[in-house]
Amino acid sequence: MKEIFKYVSITESFSKKYSLLVFTLVLINSQILFATMANPIGIKGFLEVFYIFLLVMSSHYVISKTYVRRLVKLDFLVYALIIVMWVYSAIASYFQYGQPLIYGLIEERRILGFLIYFPCVYILRKALYSVEDILNFMLVSAVICSVLSILSYFGMIPVINESPFGDFALRQNRYLIGVLYILLGALYSVYLISRKKFLFRSLAILLVCLVTLMVVSQTRQLLAGFGIAVFVMLFSLSVKGVIRLALMSGVVFIVYMCAVYFFPIILETYTVLFDSLLSDDYIESDARPLAYSIVINNFMNGNVLGSGSLSLLWKNGFVPIYGEWFFLADIGFMGTVFKYGIFAVVFYGAYLWWQSKLLIKLMGATEWRFFLGWLSTLLIALPVAALIEYRGFIAGLLLCMTYSLVLQVKK
Repeated sequence: MKEIFKYVSITESFSKKYSLLVFTLVLINSQILFATMANPIGIKGFLEVFYIFLLVMSSHYVISKTYVRRLVKLDFLVYALIIVMWVYSAIASYFQYGQPLIYGLIEERRILGFLIYFPCVYILRKALYSVEDILNFMLVSAVICSVLSILSYFGMIPVINESPFGDFALRQNRYLIGVLYILLGALYSVYLISRKKFLFRSLAILLVCLVTLMVVSQTRQLLAGFGIAVFVMLFSLSVKGVIRLALMSGVVFIVYMCAVYFFPIILETYTVLFDSLLSDDYIESDARPLAYSIVINNFMNGNVLGSGSLSLLWKNGFVPIYGEWFFLADIGFMGTVFKYGIFAVVFYGAYLWWQSKLLIKLMGATEWRFFLGWLSTLLIALPVAALIEYRGFIAGLLLCMTYSLVLQVKK
Protein backbone atom coordinates (compact mmCIF):
# COMPACT_ATOMS: atom_id res chain seq x y z
CA MET A 1 0.00 0.00 0.00
CA LYS A 2 1.27 3.47 -0.84
CA GLU A 3 1.94 6.16 1.74
CA ILE A 4 0.71 9.73 1.40
CA PHE A 5 2.38 11.16 4.50
CA LYS A 6 5.95 12.38 4.49
CA TYR A 7 6.03 11.99 8.30
CA VAL A 8 7.24 15.50 9.06
CA SER A 9 8.81 15.93 12.50
CA ILE A 10 7.39 18.40 15.01
CA THR A 11 10.54 20.52 14.73
CA GLU A 12 10.08 20.82 10.97
CA SER A 13 6.45 21.87 11.40
CA PHE A 14 7.36 24.67 13.82
CA SER A 15 10.23 25.90 11.66
CA LYS A 16 7.91 27.12 8.90
CA LYS A 17 6.64 30.65 8.41
CA TYR A 18 3.50 31.59 10.39
CA SER A 19 3.89 28.40 12.46
CA LEU A 20 3.08 30.16 15.73
CA LEU A 21 -0.10 31.64 14.25
CA VAL A 22 -1.32 28.34 12.81
CA PHE A 23 -0.40 26.46 15.98
CA THR A 24 -2.35 28.99 18.06
CA LEU A 25 -5.41 28.42 15.86
CA VAL A 26 -5.11 24.65 16.25
CA LEU A 27 -4.55 24.92 20.00
CA ILE A 28 -7.55 27.20 20.56
CA ASN A 29 -9.69 24.81 18.53
CA SER A 30 -8.97 22.13 21.15
CA GLN A 31 -11.32 24.12 23.45
CA ILE A 32 -8.52 24.48 25.96
CA LEU A 33 -9.72 27.93 27.05
CA PHE A 34 -13.47 27.46 26.59
CA ALA A 35 -15.58 27.80 29.75
CA THR A 36 -17.21 24.39 29.35
CA MET A 37 -18.16 22.03 32.16
CA ALA A 38 -15.20 20.56 34.06
CA ASN A 39 -12.67 22.89 32.43
CA PRO A 40 -11.14 24.79 35.35
CA ILE A 41 -9.05 27.08 33.14
CA GLY A 42 -11.87 28.10 30.79
CA ILE A 43 -12.41 31.80 30.16
CA LYS A 44 -16.01 32.96 29.86
CA GLY A 45 -16.75 34.49 26.47
CA PHE A 46 -13.68 32.99 24.78
CA LEU A 47 -15.77 30.34 23.03
CA GLU A 48 -18.13 32.94 21.59
CA VAL A 49 -15.27 35.16 20.37
CA PHE A 50 -13.63 32.22 18.60
CA TYR A 51 -16.89 31.17 16.95
CA ILE A 52 -17.53 34.70 15.74
CA PHE A 53 -14.07 34.61 14.17
CA LEU A 54 -14.87 31.29 12.44
CA LEU A 55 -18.21 32.62 11.19
CA VAL A 56 -16.70 35.83 9.80
CA MET A 57 -13.71 34.08 8.26
CA SER A 58 -15.74 31.30 6.63
CA SER A 59 -18.36 33.75 5.33
CA HIS A 60 -15.65 35.93 3.82
CA TYR A 61 -14.00 32.88 2.27
CA VAL A 62 -17.22 31.62 0.68
CA ILE A 63 -18.30 35.06 -0.59
CA SER A 64 -14.88 35.91 -2.04
CA LYS A 65 -14.55 32.54 -3.78
CA THR A 66 -18.08 32.82 -5.13
CA TYR A 67 -17.32 36.29 -6.51
CA VAL A 68 -14.40 34.99 -8.57
CA ARG A 69 -16.26 31.73 -9.37
CA ARG A 70 -13.73 29.52 -7.64
CA LEU A 71 -15.88 28.15 -4.84
CA VAL A 72 -15.41 24.41 -4.49
CA LYS A 73 -18.65 22.44 -4.31
CA LEU A 74 -17.82 20.76 -1.00
CA ASP A 75 -16.95 24.12 0.58
CA PHE A 76 -20.35 25.50 -0.36
CA LEU A 77 -22.16 22.39 0.91
CA VAL A 78 -20.35 22.49 4.26
CA TYR A 79 -21.08 26.18 4.74
CA ALA A 80 -24.72 25.76 3.73
CA LEU A 81 -25.19 22.75 6.02
CA ILE A 82 -23.87 24.52 9.12
CA ILE A 83 -25.72 27.79 8.53
CA VAL A 84 -29.01 25.99 7.77
CA MET A 85 -28.72 23.82 10.90
CA TRP A 86 -27.82 26.84 13.04
CA VAL A 87 -30.75 28.93 11.83
CA TYR A 88 -33.28 26.09 11.56
CA SER A 89 -33.01 25.19 15.24
CA ALA A 90 -33.65 28.81 16.23
CA ILE A 91 -36.68 29.02 13.93
CA ALA A 92 -38.08 25.71 15.20
CA SER A 93 -37.82 26.81 18.84
CA TYR A 94 -39.56 30.08 17.94
CA PHE A 95 -42.58 28.33 16.45
CA GLN A 96 -42.66 25.58 19.08
CA TYR A 97 -42.08 27.61 22.24
CA GLY A 98 -42.11 31.25 21.19
CA GLN A 99 -38.43 31.73 22.00
CA PRO A 100 -36.96 34.83 20.27
CA LEU A 101 -34.63 33.93 17.40
CA ILE A 102 -31.59 35.53 19.00
CA TYR A 103 -31.76 33.14 21.95
CA GLY A 104 -32.06 30.20 19.61
CA LEU A 105 -28.96 31.29 17.72
CA ILE A 106 -27.05 31.77 20.97
CA GLU A 107 -28.07 28.34 22.23
CA GLU A 108 -27.01 26.58 19.03
CA ARG A 109 -23.73 28.53 18.67
CA ARG A 110 -21.49 25.49 19.26
CA ILE A 111 -22.39 24.12 15.82
CA LEU A 112 -20.23 26.94 14.43
CA GLY A 113 -17.20 24.98 15.62
CA PHE A 114 -17.54 22.90 12.45
CA LEU A 115 -16.48 25.99 10.51
CA ILE A 116 -12.87 25.30 11.56
CA TYR A 117 -13.02 23.48 8.21
CA PHE A 118 -12.48 26.79 6.39
CA PRO A 119 -9.30 28.10 8.07
CA CYS A 120 -7.88 24.60 7.76
CA VAL A 121 -8.83 24.24 4.10
CA TYR A 122 -7.35 27.67 3.33
CA ILE A 123 -4.04 26.73 4.97
CA LEU A 124 -3.82 23.38 3.18
CA ARG A 125 -4.81 24.66 -0.27
CA LYS A 126 -2.32 27.49 -0.07
CA ALA A 127 0.27 24.79 0.66
CA LEU A 128 1.40 26.80 3.69
CA TYR A 129 1.30 23.59 5.71
CA SER A 130 0.60 19.92 5.13
CA VAL A 131 -1.86 17.60 6.84
CA GLU A 132 1.08 16.14 8.77
CA ASP A 133 1.95 19.62 10.05
CA ILE A 134 -1.59 20.14 11.33
CA LEU A 135 -1.50 16.72 13.00
CA ASN A 136 1.82 17.60 14.63
CA PHE A 137 0.29 20.80 15.99
CA MET A 138 -2.61 18.72 17.33
CA LEU A 139 -0.13 16.37 19.00
CA VAL A 140 1.61 19.24 20.78
CA SER A 141 -1.79 20.67 21.74
CA ALA A 142 -2.81 17.28 23.13
CA VAL A 143 0.32 17.18 25.31
CA ILE A 144 -0.36 20.71 26.58
CA CYS A 145 -3.97 19.79 27.39
CA SER A 146 -2.79 16.62 29.15
CA VAL A 147 -0.24 18.45 31.27
CA LEU A 148 -2.76 21.13 32.26
CA SER A 149 -5.33 18.44 33.09
CA ILE A 150 -2.87 16.60 35.32
CA LEU A 151 -1.80 19.82 37.05
CA SER A 152 -5.47 20.69 37.63
CA TYR A 153 -6.13 17.22 39.00
CA PHE A 154 -3.45 17.70 41.65
CA GLY A 155 -4.56 21.29 42.37
CA MET A 156 -1.34 22.83 41.13
CA ILE A 157 -2.91 25.59 39.02
CA PRO A 158 -5.62 28.07 40.04
CA VAL A 159 -9.24 27.54 39.01
CA ILE A 160 -10.56 30.23 36.68
CA ASN A 161 -13.85 28.68 35.62
CA GLU A 162 -16.08 27.88 38.59
CA SER A 163 -18.62 25.89 36.55
CA PRO A 164 -19.81 22.53 37.96
CA PHE A 165 -17.47 19.56 37.65
CA GLY A 166 -18.45 16.06 36.59
CA ASP A 167 -21.60 14.01 36.92
CA PHE A 168 -22.86 14.67 40.44
CA ALA A 169 -20.74 13.43 43.38
CA LEU A 170 -19.21 10.34 41.78
CA ARG A 171 -16.83 12.18 39.48
CA GLN A 172 -16.34 15.56 41.11
CA ASN A 173 -12.58 15.33 40.68
CA ARG A 174 -12.50 15.01 36.88
CA TYR A 175 -11.21 17.52 34.37
CA LEU A 176 -11.97 17.87 30.68
CA ILE A 177 -9.38 20.19 29.15
CA GLY A 178 -9.18 19.59 25.40
CA VAL A 179 -10.11 15.97 26.02
CA LEU A 180 -10.93 15.13 22.38
CA TYR A 181 -7.52 16.38 21.27
CA ILE A 182 -6.00 14.14 23.94
CA LEU A 183 -7.93 11.19 22.51
CA LEU A 184 -6.79 11.98 18.97
CA GLY A 185 -3.23 12.51 20.20
CA ALA A 186 -3.28 9.00 21.64
CA LEU A 187 -4.71 7.57 18.41
CA TYR A 188 -2.18 9.31 16.19
CA SER A 189 0.63 8.13 18.45
CA VAL A 190 -0.63 4.55 18.09
CA TYR A 191 -0.66 5.00 14.33
CA LEU A 192 2.91 6.37 14.25
CA ILE A 193 4.12 3.50 16.44
CA SER A 194 2.48 1.01 14.08
CA ARG A 195 4.36 2.67 11.18
CA LYS A 196 7.61 2.66 13.21
CA LYS A 197 7.88 6.46 13.05
CA PHE A 198 9.24 8.62 15.90
CA LEU A 199 8.91 5.63 18.26
CA PHE A 200 10.23 7.14 21.51
CA ARG A 201 8.33 10.40 21.10
CA SER A 202 5.14 8.64 20.06
CA LEU A 203 5.25 6.18 22.94
CA ALA A 204 5.83 8.98 25.46
CA ILE A 205 2.88 10.99 24.11
CA LEU A 206 0.70 7.88 24.08
CA LEU A 207 1.45 7.16 27.74
CA VAL A 208 0.76 10.75 28.81
CA CYS A 209 -2.52 10.86 26.89
CA LEU A 210 -3.69 7.47 28.20
CA VAL A 211 -2.96 8.38 31.81
CA THR A 212 -4.92 11.60 31.34
CA LEU A 213 -7.91 9.82 29.79
CA MET A 214 -8.01 7.11 32.46
CA VAL A 215 -7.17 9.05 35.60
CA VAL A 216 -8.16 12.65 34.96
CA SER A 217 -10.96 12.62 32.36
CA GLN A 218 -12.68 9.38 33.50
CA THR A 219 -15.02 9.26 30.50
CA ARG A 220 -16.43 5.86 29.49
CA GLN A 221 -17.34 6.68 25.91
CA LEU A 222 -13.88 8.14 25.18
CA LEU A 223 -12.15 5.00 26.43
CA ALA A 224 -14.58 2.83 24.44
CA GLY A 225 -13.97 5.00 21.37
CA PHE A 226 -10.22 4.68 21.80
CA GLY A 227 -10.42 0.90 22.05
CA ILE A 228 -12.59 0.56 18.94
CA ALA A 229 -10.44 3.02 16.98
CA VAL A 230 -7.25 1.12 17.85
CA PHE A 231 -8.92 -2.11 16.71
CA VAL A 232 -9.95 -0.46 13.43
CA MET A 233 -6.45 0.92 12.83
CA LEU A 234 -4.34 -2.09 13.73
CA PHE A 235 -6.36 -5.23 13.11
CA SER A 236 -6.01 -7.08 9.84
CA LEU A 237 -6.33 -10.68 8.73
CA SER A 238 -2.62 -11.30 9.02
CA VAL A 239 -0.15 -12.40 11.66
CA LYS A 240 1.41 -8.93 11.81
CA GLY A 241 -2.00 -7.31 12.26
CA VAL A 242 -2.88 -9.57 15.19
CA ILE A 243 0.55 -9.07 16.80
CA ARG A 244 0.34 -5.26 16.52
CA LEU A 245 -3.11 -5.27 18.11
CA ALA A 246 -1.97 -7.61 20.90
CA LEU A 247 1.10 -5.50 21.68
CA MET A 248 -0.90 -2.28 21.81
CA SER A 249 -3.54 -3.94 24.00
CA GLY A 250 -0.72 -4.95 26.33
CA VAL A 251 0.54 -1.37 26.54
CA VAL A 252 -2.95 -0.10 27.38
CA PHE A 253 -3.40 -2.81 30.02
CA ILE A 254 -0.08 -1.96 31.66
CA VAL A 255 -0.95 1.75 31.76
CA TYR A 256 -4.34 0.92 33.30
CA MET A 257 -2.80 -1.33 35.98
CA CYS A 258 -0.24 1.35 36.85
CA ALA A 259 -3.02 3.92 37.11
CA VAL A 260 -5.01 1.64 39.41
CA TYR A 261 -1.93 0.94 41.54
CA PHE A 262 -1.08 4.60 42.07
CA PHE A 263 -4.71 5.82 42.16
CA PRO A 264 -6.83 3.01 43.73
CA ILE A 265 -9.96 5.18 43.65
CA ILE A 266 -9.92 4.95 39.85
CA LEU A 267 -10.79 1.23 39.96
CA GLU A 268 -13.68 1.93 42.32
CA THR A 269 -14.93 4.78 40.14
CA TYR A 270 -14.93 2.75 36.92
CA THR A 271 -16.51 -0.25 38.65
CA VAL A 272 -19.41 1.90 39.80
CA LEU A 273 -19.69 3.63 36.42
CA PHE A 274 -19.91 0.43 34.38
CA ASP A 275 -22.09 -1.38 36.94
CA SER A 276 -24.57 1.48 36.77
CA LEU A 277 -25.08 0.83 33.05
CA LEU A 278 -26.38 -2.68 33.80
CA SER A 279 -28.63 -1.80 36.72
CA ASP A 280 -32.41 -1.40 36.61
CA ASP A 281 -32.06 2.00 38.26
CA TYR A 282 -30.13 3.30 35.26
CA ILE A 283 -33.10 2.72 32.93
CA GLU A 284 -35.69 3.93 35.40
CA SER A 285 -34.07 6.96 37.01
CA ASP A 286 -30.92 8.01 35.15
CA ALA A 287 -31.22 11.35 33.35
CA ARG A 288 -30.07 10.11 29.93
CA PRO A 289 -32.63 7.26 29.43
CA LEU A 290 -35.38 9.55 30.68
CA ALA A 291 -34.31 12.21 28.19
CA TYR A 292 -34.36 9.60 25.40
CA SER A 293 -37.96 8.74 26.27
CA ILE A 294 -38.98 12.41 26.19
CA VAL A 295 -37.48 12.80 22.71
CA ILE A 296 -39.26 9.67 21.44
CA ASN A 297 -42.59 10.79 22.90
CA ASN A 298 -42.11 14.27 21.44
CA PHE A 299 -41.55 12.78 17.98
CA MET A 300 -44.42 10.29 18.27
CA ASN A 301 -46.76 13.10 19.31
CA GLY A 302 -46.35 14.70 15.89
CA ASN A 303 -43.36 17.02 16.28
CA VAL A 304 -41.66 15.49 13.26
CA LEU A 305 -40.22 18.78 11.99
CA GLY A 306 -38.22 19.44 15.14
CA SER A 307 -38.69 21.58 18.23
CA GLY A 308 -35.37 23.41 18.37
CA SER A 309 -33.50 24.05 21.59
CA LEU A 310 -34.23 26.44 24.44
CA SER A 311 -31.62 28.69 26.01
CA LEU A 312 -31.25 29.04 29.78
CA LEU A 313 -31.11 32.78 29.13
CA TRP A 314 -34.79 32.69 28.09
CA LYS A 315 -37.20 31.66 30.85
CA ASN A 316 -34.66 29.19 32.23
CA GLY A 317 -34.76 27.00 29.12
CA PHE A 318 -36.18 23.47 29.44
CA VAL A 319 -36.06 23.51 33.26
CA PRO A 320 -39.72 24.53 33.81
CA ILE A 321 -40.87 22.00 31.17
CA TYR A 322 -38.79 18.86 31.73
CA GLY A 323 -36.57 19.60 34.74
CA GLU A 324 -32.95 20.55 35.35
CA TRP A 325 -31.58 17.18 34.20
CA PHE A 326 -32.81 17.51 30.59
CA PHE A 327 -29.80 18.38 28.41
CA LEU A 328 -29.89 17.84 24.65
CA ALA A 329 -26.09 17.91 24.61
CA ASP A 330 -26.01 14.69 26.67
CA ILE A 331 -28.18 12.52 24.43
CA GLY A 332 -26.28 12.69 21.16
CA PHE A 333 -28.18 12.04 17.95
CA MET A 334 -31.48 11.81 19.84
CA GLY A 335 -30.97 15.46 20.79
CA THR A 336 -30.49 16.20 17.10
CA VAL A 337 -33.79 14.45 16.35
CA PHE A 338 -35.50 16.57 19.02
CA LYS A 339 -34.17 19.77 17.43
CA TYR A 340 -34.50 18.94 13.74
CA GLY A 341 -37.03 16.11 13.52
CA ILE A 342 -36.87 14.16 10.27
CA PHE A 343 -34.32 16.64 8.91
CA ALA A 344 -31.78 15.22 11.38
CA VAL A 345 -31.43 12.21 9.10
CA VAL A 346 -30.97 14.49 6.08
CA PHE A 347 -28.30 16.63 7.75
CA TYR A 348 -26.31 13.73 9.18
CA GLY A 349 -26.82 11.64 6.07
CA ALA A 350 -25.25 14.41 3.97
CA TYR A 351 -22.19 14.73 6.22
CA LEU A 352 -21.63 10.99 6.53
CA TRP A 353 -22.03 10.58 2.76
CA TRP A 354 -19.35 13.18 2.06
CA GLN A 355 -17.00 11.81 4.71
CA SER A 356 -17.43 8.17 3.71
CA LYS A 357 -16.81 8.97 0.03
CA LEU A 358 -13.53 10.68 0.91
CA LEU A 359 -12.39 7.78 3.09
CA ILE A 360 -13.24 5.29 0.34
CA LYS A 361 -11.07 7.27 -2.09
CA LEU A 362 -8.18 7.01 0.40
CA MET A 363 -8.45 3.24 0.80
CA GLY A 364 -5.38 2.61 -1.33
CA ALA A 365 -3.20 4.51 1.14
CA THR A 366 -1.83 3.31 4.49
CA GLU A 367 -3.09 6.45 6.24
CA TRP A 368 -6.77 5.78 5.65
CA ARG A 369 -6.95 3.45 8.67
CA PHE A 370 -5.99 6.31 10.99
CA PHE A 371 -8.74 8.55 9.61
CA LEU A 372 -11.21 5.67 9.74
CA GLY A 373 -10.28 5.23 13.40
CA TRP A 374 -10.81 8.98 13.90
CA LEU A 375 -14.30 8.75 12.39
CA SER A 376 -15.11 5.68 14.50
CA THR A 377 -14.50 7.69 17.70
CA LEU A 378 -17.16 10.15 16.54
CA LEU A 379 -19.64 7.47 15.53
CA ILE A 380 -19.30 5.40 18.71
CA ALA A 381 -20.16 8.52 20.71
CA LEU A 382 -23.34 9.32 18.74
CA PRO A 383 -25.68 8.10 21.52
CA VAL A 384 -24.18 10.67 23.91
CA ALA A 385 -22.53 13.36 21.74
CA ALA A 386 -23.82 14.78 18.45
CA LEU A 387 -20.81 14.94 16.14
CA ILE A 388 -21.92 17.98 14.09
CA GLU A 389 -23.36 20.18 16.83
CA TYR A 390 -21.00 19.43 19.73
CA ARG A 391 -17.96 17.79 18.12
CA GLY A 392 -17.92 19.75 14.91
CA PHE A 393 -14.52 21.24 15.81
CA ILE A 394 -13.13 17.72 15.36
CA ALA A 395 -15.44 16.51 12.56
CA GLY A 396 -14.70 19.65 10.50
CA LEU A 397 -10.95 19.03 10.73
CA LEU A 398 -11.41 15.40 9.69
CA LEU A 399 -13.47 16.37 6.64
CA CYS A 400 -10.96 19.03 5.60
CA MET A 401 -7.90 16.79 6.02
CA THR A 402 -9.34 13.82 4.16
CA TYR A 403 -10.52 16.05 1.32
CA SER A 404 -7.06 17.62 1.02
CA LEU A 405 -5.43 14.19 0.96
CA VAL A 406 -7.82 13.00 -1.76
CA LEU A 407 -6.77 15.97 -3.90
CA GLN A 408 -3.13 15.15 -3.15
CA VAL A 409 -3.63 11.56 -4.29
CA LYS A 410 -5.20 12.73 -7.55
CA LYS A 411 -2.15 14.83 -8.32
